[in-house]
Amino acid sequence: MAIPFLAIEGYHTLLESRAGTFIDEPSENEPGWRALVDHTVVTAVVDVDRLDPDADASQDEAPAQRVTGIALVVHDPPAVLLAPSSLVVDGVALAESEPTAAVQALSEALRLGIDDTLIMNTKAWRTSLADLRLTVNNPDPVVDGSGNELIPVGEVDLDAAQIAAFAGRPAPGGDAMSALPRREVLWHALLARPSEISGPLGTLLAQLADDVQVLDVPMEAAAALDDEQAELLLRETVAYPTSPPSGSRLRVTIIDRTGSADLNAIAAAVAAQGIEVPSIGNASVFDEGPTQLIIPVPLDAASNPQGIDQRLAAQLTELSASLGTATVLDNDASSESAEDAVVRLVIGSNFELANLSS
Repeated sequence: MAIPFLAIEGYHTLLESRAGTFIDEPSENEPGWRALVDHTVVTAVVDVDRLDPDADASQDEAPAQRVTGIALVVHDPPAVLLAPSSLVVDGVALAESEPTAAVQALSEALRLGIDDTLIMNTKAWRTSLADLRLTVNNPDPVVDGSGNELIPVGEVDLDAAQIAAFAGRPAPGGDAMSALPRREVLWHALLARPSEISGPLGTLLAQLADDVQVLDVPMEAAAALDDEQAELLLRETVAYPTSPPSGSRLRVTIIDRTGSADLNAIAAAVAAQGIEVPSIGNASVFDEGPTQLIIPVPLDAASNPQGIDQRLAAQLTELSASLGTATVLDNDASSESAEDAVVRLVIGSNFELANLSS
């Protein structure tokens, strides 16, 4: 689990100065210190292909495009998570949405913030590959709208003009899922030659370390997302997740009241429960008090008669159970919305990291 990069916030100590001169930032061993936690960056790479397979390839910027799949590229530790175009979110398949809407739908379904989006049409592949050819082992033929073979089975050298069809067109007589093995083959080929790829895709691949995992987003029957297995996959691959705009992932800031807690290790263990950790820091006083989980009113089921997002409630229950400590209600945060509310985990003298990590 990668240790987060810590960026010191603008917390300073103001001593005997009416002019407002700030002196002496607290160090990480002193009361009042705060730091932001860098989240794990996730980039969506959207494969698109022409709706009319017989259309002139020069018309790749025409609106008649369809999403053929989305690859979520996870940075540090690196992984590529492949979602097929047939994945149904809120009753709509990704293939039926335009690219940015499909990414937003996938983000909300996975409860995962996505930092950037690359749309890979034929023009984008030409920019990325230029004259480069990718040697791949094609598992099934790729045909045009008339059934004529475009790319044969076996070892082939793909050029930029063939990539969109290779990645997105189903096997003859097959559904959209039949293209998924080809997308896996394509991503392995791209990851093997990052230094030879240009444009935004080349920049993205150059940022990844070696030994990148290529994994499928779990699905149930009828092309629905397998929520439970997808969440387990994210917890294994996304070290420090962020919530999408809906705020459907719990946010917890970690505060040490002892002066000796390993905040990096605690942040990693909390994030491994699928929780967003926006910041860590020290209490204003090291008082050796007990561990507390301080919950804003909007996230307290008893105080919120309209109910709260059950996914937030489940994460809060899981965290509380692993800590083995009572919760404390924060009435001062009653004006916050549930989406914006941040739980505070105050690390006390009775804290045991092993309980949180188990």
